[in-house]
Amino acid sequence: MFDAEFFRTVLPAQITEKSKHSSEGVVSVELHVHAGGTYLLNSIIDASDTALVVDVYPERGPARKNPAEERKLGTSQFDMDRIAVPYSAISQVVITTRRARNDIGFHVG
Repeated sequence: MFDAEFFRTVLPAQITEKSKHSSEGVVSVELHVHAGGTYLLNSIIDASDTALVVDVYPERGPARKNPAEERKLGTSQFDMDRIAVPYSAISQVVITTRRARNDIGFHVG
């Protein structure tokens, strides 16, 4: 079973290693859950003791751009969906150099 330590240390190290094999240095990270869903991760917000909080790309359509005024104030370029998933619900994590879409990529830190 996955735990906080995996998402705090193991996954970032594996992402760094895998990104060396990408011509652009970008990887996609897929989070699969036992219920059958798959989420494309943008970033990890928090890896608490009981659950993972992540920003994910929208399931359909392109990521929504935040207005330029908000980006100037420090908001991220895209408006992501945020989900919390208990570790017990996670079935697998896939790191790939293949991009599902042009706007997809995992952001460390």
